[in-house]
Amino acid sequence: MERWEWKTQILRSRDGTESRIRLRRHPRRAVEMLVTAWDAGAIGLDAWLTGHQGREALFPVWPVARRVTANAAAGSTTVPLDAVTEPLMRAIQTEALDSWGQGPALIRAPDGDVQQVMVTGFDTAQKLANLTLPLARPVEAGSTFAPLVRGVIPDATTARRHCAAVTSQPVEIRLDERVWEWPFTPELTLESVPVIHDAEQWQPEPSIEYQARIERIDNRLGRPWIRRVDDRPSRILSRRWLAAGQSATNRLLGLFEYLAGRLNPVWLPDEFTGLALAQTAMAGDDYLLLRRARLPWHWEDPGLGLLIRPAGQPPVAVRISRLEAESETKARLLLADPLPVDVPVGTPVTPLHFARLDQDRVEFTWHTNEVLEVAARFMTLARCHPYLRGGGDIPF
Repeated sequence: MERWEWKTQILRSRDGTESRIRLRRHPRRAVEMLVTAWDAGAIGLDAWLTGHQGREALFPVWPVARRVTANAAAGSTTVPLDAVTEPLMRAIQTEALDSWGQGPALIRAPDGDVQQVMVTGFDTAQKLANLTLPLARPVEAGSTFAPLVRGVIPDATTARRHCAAVTSQPVEIRLDERVWEWPFTPELTLESVPVIHDAEQWQPEPSIEYQARIERIDNRLGRPWIRRVDDRPSRILSRRWLAAGQSATNRLLGLFEYLAGRLNPVWLPDEFTGLALAQTAMAGDDYLLLRRARLPWHWEDPGLGLLIRPAGQPPVAVRISRLEAESETKARLLLADPLPVDVPVGTPVTPLHFARLDQDRVEFTWHTNEVLEVAARFMTLARCHPYLRGGGDIPF
């Protein structure tokens, strides 16, 4: 499990206006792993943890590890890999952290034999890792090539003994280097804010809850006076993504790096509401006719957007102006801007919420080096937000 921890401050006025500030330039990064050892390994693990508690050591970063594709003889200065990815190169850094692609790495054979090497660079075309010194021992195909980074075990650890010879030990390692710069270029934006639209690849698991802001005033003369200070409760949207493949995991990590904790906004789809067009809409139309008996009450929120997925075309995001009319079977939505493309009848549409991350700590669970699971909470932002009022960028 990999953990990113930001430190931000949110100041929110009664009308919902927010001011956000970053108190930590880069998020802290920690990795938690479960180590199981038996027989002599259990004794060695106890001894190692006793000697290295609170001291710097080198730790492998398994989420970006790669597989060795061919045998490498002793004395060779290259190791063939299945792929040379940018996350792998950025994970291998010098002590000064000013040069990526150079530094220590670990090669673990299928039989458990481990040797440490120094990487001087990568050949992306030939898929090779270039070594500073020749290999001391042969490397077998199927071995694991993992970068080593400096870190420290910050807190006390508790070992669990299953029997006399087996020890299970969760170890948390706080790394001393910043989060890598994952490239994130959104394919779809609405008012310059990224739109999350590829739910087919990320497999979101939606849930929603409502939170009202209650103010309690003690006038000392009788019962305290309680009132609600917001017009509508905040909606907290919980999402759990499962990204598979190198490109999908990189995009997901890039998204959370862009969010920077609770600083930057994003358009989040509401998968609960299954809607479709009741009639064909042409490019330039300023309204949509939807097939639905009743719409959610928050659709009257003028801060809402709409995600349209025409068959065989890229998705389109538009802003909703207001709900004009509603019947038992159809609803008419007025758009803030004309429709950019033709949309046939029956095209699915999904409401978009203008939201921000509602937490300063995000945990990434790596199942393999290409399967990533993330659970996150987002808070919806109202129309009165200065970004949506046209009052400039979000103040920091």
